[in-house]
Amino acid sequence: IVEKNSKYLKQLVDELIELIKTGGHDIKSRPNPISVEKLVKDVLLNEESIFLTDNVEVVTKITPGLPKVYANKLRLSEALRNLVANAVKFMPNGGRLQVEVYKKDNFIYIKIKDNGIGMTKKTLQQIFDPFFKADTSRHTQGTGLGLTICKEIVNNYRGSISADSKGKGKGSEFTIKLPTYKGVWNG
Repeated sequence: IVEKNSKYLKQLVDELIELIKTGGHDIKSRPNPISVEKLVKDVLLNEESIFLTDNVEVVTKITPGLPKVYANKLRLSEALRNLVANAVKFMPNGGRLQVEVYKKDNFIYIKIKDNGIGMTKKTLQQIFDPFFKADTSRHTQGTGLGLTICKEIVNNYRGSISADSKGKGKGSEFTIKLPTYKGVWNG
């Protein structure tokens, strides 16, 4: 019990430090024009072992030749990894993860949809709040800061993140919306 609690406290401290960093603009998180298409493919490739372990079917629909966005590659990949890990954590073994990336107007959209436990309307209103845990009944590990950190990362690059669900047992969908590099950042 002591070991488990000490690991939890370490994770909490690490995530609090990360949350503080996302609000600041240290040199390590300086944004650059990056390819979301490549970034998403790399994140999914890096998470492949989790998909195999949990027998998750991953379906991607990525528009080729998308314009770049202005973000920090490491920070944005951290946000995507968090969303993918959450999706897998709340899906049944043998679940289905859909990832779609496309452009509309001057924005790039990244949608991550799962067939997991879903969320109520009340949960959707609080999902990005610090320390909020949607599913305390299953004793899932986590600090309740992951989605807050995702939101801060995306907001730092003039983007937005939203969550949607048709209800309990009906899966969840998270959407990141980022301005294209030339659309907003560069005139």
